[in-house]
Amino acid sequence: MTVQEDLQKAVACHQSSQLQDALGLYNKVLAVLPENTDALHLAGLVHHQLGDNDQAVDLIGKAVALRSDSALYLTNYAVVLNMLANYVAAETASEKASASDAGTGMAWHCLGIAQLGLRKFAAAQKALTQAVAIDQENSEYLNNLGTACRNLNRNDQAVEHFRKAASLDTSYPNARSNLAEALLSIGDMAEAAAVCQDVIQQFPDHATSYLTLGRVLLNRSEHSQAIANFERYLELRPEGINGYTALAGVQNILGDFTGALATLEKAAAINPASGDVRQMLGSLHLQLGDADKARENLTETVRLNPDNSKAFYEMSQLPGVDLTSQQLEHLREMVSREDLS
Repeated sequence: MTVQEDLQKAVACHQSSQLQDALGLYNKVLAVLPENTDALHLAGLVHHQLGDNDQAVDLIGKAVALRSDSALYLTNYAVVLNMLANYVAAETASEKASASDAGTGMAWHCLGIAQLGLRKFAAAQKALTQAVAIDQENSEYLNNLGTACRNLNRNDQAVEHFRKAASLDTSYPNARSNLAEALLSIGDMAEAAAVCQDVIQQFPDHATSYLTLGRVLLNRSEHSQAIANFERYLELRPEGINGYTALAGVQNILGDFTGALATLEKAAAINPASGDVRQMLGSLHLQLGDADKARENLTETVRLNPDNSKAFYEMSQLPGVDLTSQQLEHLREMVSREDLS
């Protein structure tokens, strides 16, 4: 069998989901022709489909190095880079892909995902709008466009995009859960709760829906039910920091300071660099009169996020804390912008 025949057979195996057979044949081709870009690219895709993105990015990267003008190679390279959270490289690859073929929706989508990861939300909205313009019925594109809008506080637009994404694919729970979050943001508690309950009924292990439903219930002052949903979220996602901070918030409201402290300490053990957790710990210790621990956590919060106005304000209330003139000026500016009560 010739190399070309091996490659054709590999593609046939690949298309019929015989991934290991396809990979063996791609490797056979590469043993003879190590710079065959099709074999490099497609072998990388098989590794991606098998969950080995480190190997995938290496192989597809070699194909891109040999054929840097291929929008297809660049786009799939960006897909894998995004999976590895290498958003800077993904942004570069997808920018080249979209420049090479502006009609490729996936290239614009990959660019938007990379920019979401880089917190370039306005740029992400622009790229994802372009992706949706190319493929208006793609629920994933619409869902991620909604996410960009949410991060820009354009919640009415986010609701519109999430709603369309959810209607196009009722088996896509993330779009419906994101719709509920956006509805919560615009104050539509009734529909937000209904959407979460529908998702949970169809997908009982969809963690985010429990978190959102808990927030709706908290807003209604239904504290015990909110706690039950936050606890269910943490059962499904034990490293979900948002669940710990939400649960601690309810415990604090109910006066269960010991429980709130234990919840936040668990979260801090999981992610010591979470500014939200550090701020909540500092606030709670301040409330309980433990100035040393309050100072430790609030100082770390300010180090992690110098623009965290509430933490900065609370830190200024601690005994023995002398702020520099520059810090005082910074604090005055923040106080003028926000209600810190």
